[in-house]
Amino acid sequence: IYFDLGANIGWHSIFASRWTGPTGKVWAFEPERDNFALLTRNLRASESSNYNLIQMALSDEIGEGTLATSRENLGDHILNPHVYGESRNRQKVSMTTLDQFVSEKNIVLSKIRYVKIDVQGSEPRIFRGGSKFFKQTRAIIQVEFEPKGIAGCGDSIFDVFAFIDKHSYQPFWLKSEFGRKLDSVLQSLSIADLFSLTQQLFENEGVIDLLLVPSEQLP
Repeated sequence: IYFDLGANIGWHSIFASRWTGPTGKVWAFEPERDNFALLTRNLRASESSNYNLIQMALSDEIGEGTLATSRENLGDHILNPHVYGESRNRQKVSMTTLDQFVSEKNIVLSKIRYVKIDVQGSEPRIFRGGSKFFKQTRAIIQVEFEPKGIAGCGDSIFDVFAFIDKHSYQPFWLKSEFGRKLDSVLQSLSIADLFSLTQQLFENEGVIDLLLVPSEQLP
């Protein structure tokens, strides 16, 4: 089972549906209505059938939230930011937590193998709302790490560090360098390395992808 949190228009979900195969399942979450319409259209066009599309935001609470939508970037919508900014529109969206969702759907946590998270700074909220989920799945997590975005949602990079430490994950920097060997794309990081990298990302308003691998799955 593959979870795509912040599925946008479906690039990762389409790949995941092929990767998991006919016996697997993809759960793709996208709260923004126009993105969700494109996500639905793209998955249908892919002729896959092993997916479920959920028009909801994942967070650490259940109810209704406000999505600050970008007018320029379909992938830069922010849930309940502390500062909305004049250049953003607002859209009401439904919210739930990972723990609540998998409980309602009776999803077997041990079958979840991969979780991709790209939610513009709401990553710590998802971690808090999925404490049981992440404790029991032991899935590999691909997560976007944007320190300034996390701060803009009222959380701290230390929430991410604490999550990594608590659940015994080994972080890797997942570099997008197509055509090169895997060992040149994945760079192992310590928490100290990640903290040093965070300072650079803050200064440059940068973002990277992290791959979090459960320690017991390391060779």
